[in-house]
Amino acid sequence: MKNVKQLLVAALACSALLGGCAIVDSNDINKRVEAALKSDPELGKFPLKATTEYGHVTISGTVNNEWQQFKAGQVAKGVEGVKTLKNNVKVAD
Repeated sequence: MKNVKQLLVAALACSALLGGCAIVDSNDINKRVEAALKSDPELGKFPLKATTEYGHVTISGTVNNEWQQFKAGQVAKGVEGVKTLKNNVKVAD
């Protein structure tokens, strides 16, 4: 019960100070990152994956060149809710 009360107080404080706070869970961020990568015309053909923990995202997979590797990171960083990004996307040999 104490945790529920603390959460309620925090939510009210956010609402009062910021005009509302969006609480986005890791699963939602993960889905949005993967959808953004999939919808990119150049990156969509690659099986890129994301893992997310509290807004800290790691992307992985393999692409054909360094530009695609860089672009995957830029696309992922542009997703709302991403706090940090670790780009583990590899370039195929």
